[in-house]
Amino acid sequence: MRFSAKLFLSSMFLFTLAFSICGTLLISQHFQSTVERELDREIAEHQSLKFLLQSQLITSKLEGKNLTSEVLTSGCEKVSQSSGRLFSVMQDESVPIFSNIPSSHSIPPSLFVRSTTERKHAFLQEGEEKYCWISSAFALEDQTYYFLSLQNSTEIFDDLDRQIRTYTFAECFAILCCAGLLLILSRLLTRPIHQLAIASRQIADGAYSDRVIVKSRDEIGELAENFNSMADAVQEKIQALELAAQQKEDFVANFAHELKTPLTSIIGYADLLRSRDCDEDTRFQALSYIFSEGKRLESLSLKLLDLIVMNNQSFSMSPAYTIPLFEEIAGAVYPALAQAKIMLELHIAPQLILVEKDLFKTLMINLIDNARKASPPGSRIEIFGGEKEGQYEICVQDHGIGIPKEDLQRITEAFYMVDKSRSRKQHGAGLGLAICERIAQLHQTVLRFESAPGEGTRVFLSLVPVAKEEKNEEV
Repeated sequence: MRFSAKLFLSSMFLFTLAFSICGTLLISQHFQSTVERELDREIAEHQSLKFLLQSQLITSKLEGKNLTSEVLTSGCEKVSQSSGRLFSVMQDESVPIFSNIPSSHSIPPSLFVRSTTERKHAFLQEGEEKYCWISSAFALEDQTYYFLSLQNSTEIFDDLDRQIRTYTFAECFAILCCAGLLLILSRLLTRPIHQLAIASRQIADGAYSDRVIVKSRDEIGELAENFNSMADAVQEKIQALELAAQQKEDFVANFAHELKTPLTSIIGYADLLRSRDCDEDTRFQALSYIFSEGKRLESLSLKLLDLIVMNNQSFSMSPAYTIPLFEEIAGAVYPALAQAKIMLELHIAPQLILVEKDLFKTLMINLIDNARKASPPGSRIEIFGGEKEGQYEICVQDHGIGIPKEDLQRITEAFYMVDKSRSRKQHGAGLGLAICERIAQLHQTVLRFESAPGEGTRVFLSLVPVAKEEKNEEV
C-alpha cells in the first residue's frame, strides 16, 4: 500500500473515530439531561396527583365518611377528571381500587414499593410507544395504598432518534469533506517522497545527473537534500570509476601501440639484414634504427618498472638542504641541456625540506627534461624556490611551445602525449609526467600546471619545510 494511502486511511480513521466519540458523548449527555428533566417533571406531577388524592380522601373523612372502597373510588374519579392523568390506586399488589390505565398496560411487579418513603420509576416500551411508570405509597387509617402513575414518554426517545439521524447525516457530510481535503493534503505531503522514488529509479537506470527539487524545509525537505548529496557523491564516484576505466583502457591501448611501433621497426630491419646482402651504409642505417627503437623499448620498460615500484613500495622522508640538492640536479641535467643549447637558471632560497632524495631528483630531472624537449635552442629554463604560505614552493618554468588548455588535464596520464611525433622522435613514451605525479603524491603534494600555446609552461609543487628547531638539531 502506498504511503499516501496509509496516511489518508489512518487520518480518516482517527477523524471518524474522534467525530463519532464526540457525537456519541454529546447526544448521550443531552439525552440524559432530557430524561432527567422529564423524570423530575413526571415525579412532580406524580406527587401532585398523590397529594391531591390524599386531600380528597382526608376531606371525605372530615365530612364523616368512612374510607370505603366507594369513597376511595369516588375520590380517585374526581382527581382523574380534574387532572386528566393516568394512574392506579391499589390496596395490595393484585387488586386495584381504582385505575384509569388501559388494560393493555400491565403493571410490572418490580415497581411496587415497600414503604411510604420509597419511590420507584421505570421507562418501559409497549409496542412502538415508551411509557414512564412512577410508583409510591401513602397511608390512611393504618392502611397503605399503592399509587402508580403512567405517562407517555415516546417523544423523548423520538427526539433522540432525530438527533442521531441528524448527527449521522452531519457526520457523513463532514467525513466526505474531510476525505477530500485529506486526499489532497496527503498527495501534497507525499509528493516529495514520490519525486524521490522517481529520481532513485532514474539514477538506478543510469541518469546520475537527475536531482530532486527541494521546496520544503521540513524533514522531507532535509531527506531530499540528503538524497541530492548522496546522488552527487554517487555521480562523482561513477565519473571517477568511468575515468579510471577509460584511463586503464587508454593505458592498455597506448602500451600496445608503443610496443608495436618499435617492434615493427626492429622486426622489419632485422628481416632486411637477415634476408638480403646489404651494403655497409644500408646495414649501418638498419642497425641504427634497431638500436634507436631498442633504446625506446628499454626506456619504456624502465619507466614502467619505476611506476610499479612506486605503487608497491613505501619510502621514508629525510631533511635535505635545497641549494646543494638543486646543484646536484643541475649537474645531472647539464649534458643534455648543453647539447640542446639551453641554459638552466636557479633561483633557490635556502631551506631545509622533507623529501625522499632519489625520488625528488627523479621528479625534478623529468620536469627539466620535459621543459628541454619543449624549448627551442638558445632559450632558458628557470627554477624558483621559496617559502609561500607556510610551504616551500618550487616552480619549473620554460619558454617553449606551451600546452593547449584542453590537454592540461590529461598530461599526467600514462602514455598521454600532446605531440606524439615529437615525443617519439625524442625517445619519449608519455610516462615521464605520470612518474612525476606519483612521486608528488608520495611527497603529499600535487603538480599544478600553467601553460598556453606559444607562452611556455610553469609547473608548481609545494613541499613541507623543516622547522627551525629541527634545523638546529640537524646542524
